[in-house]
Amino acid sequence: MGLEKQLRQYAEWRTLLAANSLSSTNEDQVDNADINNITKWSIKIDLRKDLWKYVEITASSIKEWKNTFINKVFYLF
Repeated sequence: MGLEKQLRQYAEWRTLLAANSLSSTNEDQVDNADINNITKWSIKIDLRKDLWKYVEITASSIKEWKNTFINKVFYLF
């Protein structure tokens, strides 16, 4: 679960970075490259978060399958 915690932390940082970079006090200092980097990081974080979700779903499905009756029958042969 450490990875999920890190992804949540990164998502929180992304939100803070986006909010700070677009605030009126820093508006003159905003560089388009910085905003583009934040956008790229945001996309990568979202993709990794989705991937982690699928890993969790798959892992739980495998655990459930291992406990099914048909799986136990296969081990008998």
